[in-house]
Amino acid sequence: MKLYPYLIWTLLIRLDGFKKIGFVKFGIDERAAMTQKYRAVIIGAGKIAVGYDNKHSSKVLTHVHALMLQDHIHCAGVFDVNKLALQDVVKKWGVKTYDTFDSLMSVAPDLVVIAVPDELHEKYLNLVLPYKPKIVICEKPLTLNYESSRVIVQRYNDSGIPLVVNFQRRFDSAVLSLKKRLEDNDLGRPLGGALWYSKGIIHNGSHAIDLFSFLFGDVYEYSVRDRVFDYHPSDPTVGGTIKFRDIAIELIPGDERLFSLFEIDLLFEKGRFRFRHSGLKYEIFKVEPDPVFEGYSELISSGIKDTGLKNAMSLLYSQVFDFLNSNREFPYEAVGSLKTQHVAEQMAKTSCGGVYIYEQTKG
Repeated sequence: MKLYPYLIWTLLIRLDGFKKIGFVKFGIDERAAMTQKYRAVIIGAGKIAVGYDNKHSSKVLTHVHALMLQDHIHCAGVFDVNKLALQDVVKKWGVKTYDTFDSLMSVAPDLVVIAVPDELHEKYLNLVLPYKPKIVICEKPLTLNYESSRVIVQRYNDSGIPLVVNFQRRFDSAVLSLKKRLEDNDLGRPLGGALWYSKGIIHNGSHAIDLFSFLFGDVYEYSVRDRVFDYHPSDPTVGGTIKFRDIAIELIPGDERLFSLFEIDLLFEKGRFRFRHSGLKYEIFKVEPDPVFEGYSELISSGIKDTGLKNAMSLLYSQVFDFLNSNREFPYEAVGSLKTQHVAEQMAKTSCGGVYIYEQTKG
């Protein structure tokens, strides 16, 4: 058979017989699309960008590691103003580095990751916008205040560029499994929940607020009971209650000066779900007949297991590739994170006592 330069002919054979079913034709552009590599760049050379793991680690805790594991996304460079940090990137990861923003963006990236200190997020989000990448991933918080974040989200929406805040628990396989069970009503009615945490309602608590919103919908009411200033004067670790449509979650503050803390306990009619060890472990309890006292039931643990948090970054970039390769909407854009930031900021500023109906500021 003659092979034309612009066409590839592939013979298909049915597994259920030996019937000849002909040929399927692929244009060269279609084949190229199947093997295309998208270019990604990272702004920042800190811990979440390049520092928490290495290329031999079984855990995927950094953006660069997750990108290097993607067959169809190429990490085209890392930028930082710290030249010593860039030397470490080359030695550790073998990735090309840039010491100016403009030189980094000269590679015309499809994907931009912003992983600089919080106070620089807004600066680089604005700088990236004119280059019109296909998608931007930013570490939380989007900016240092809700109003600035709202403006940024509007600018990206107007430009048609998806903007994603990296709340990793949305990409945790254990969380996704729990969400599916809730959608299937497998656990019955929610009865209540609790969050034990430290290091600020904005800095750390926002992870939980976003997770609860992902599972239970929008916050409609909150109260503040007490505050522990264990992290930053403008970001206390707040004790209180957050209410969603079907569940109320108690916030119980720890103290980061003593130890780090992030654990979640959710109670349902048919069981209990606990996230432990900063979300790296989870435990499921089932309702079973009490083995001692007849007529009673109790919650029996099915054992402690690893969550998918150690590899959530990989799932994030798998979804990014699916988005880039299909032109579908990305499922978790920054507009949802605006609500999380607004609730956390309001709770940080609220005086102790009383109950408050949450109202989203209109954009």
